[in-house]
Amino acid sequence: MMEFGFIVSLASPSMPSYDLLVVNPINNKTCKLQVKFRSNSNSTLSISCFDFDFLVLLDKPYHEYVKVKLDGEEKSRPVAKFNVWVVNKEWVKGDCEAFGYLRNPRYSDYLHNWEQVVSFLTSANKSSQGTQQNCPHA
Repeated sequence: MMEFGFIVSLASPSMPSYDLLVVNPINNKTCKLQVKFRSNSNSTLSISCFDFDFLVLLDKPYHEYVKVKLDGEEKSRPVAKFNVWVVNKEWVKGDCEAFGYLRNPRYSDYLHNWEQVVSFLTSANKSSQGTQQNCPHA
């Protein structure tokens, strides 16, 4: 997000429904991101509260090898890459099953889809700055 000129900070531990707070310094609009990590072997994803704007789902990293020059020699080094899915709150609410379990959001439309977060932060209307709500399983 910082490459788009936004300010990113960790959320307070007293805000369990989201992990990152992103601010557009031009219009002071904020966005709450909930970040979940899921490995390829673990298919369950539990949502306890909907007090966020976007869910960011990270998969276990895979590695690409790049050539680097070290001491005059060319060597291959692994670089970790992460598949990231960015899903809006409305989709999460619509696909949340019993007990807060979320169905698989790994669709190509959401893969590395940071554009919807950028659009949200650059749009004219203000973000919802309400209290913690919509927490059915908290």
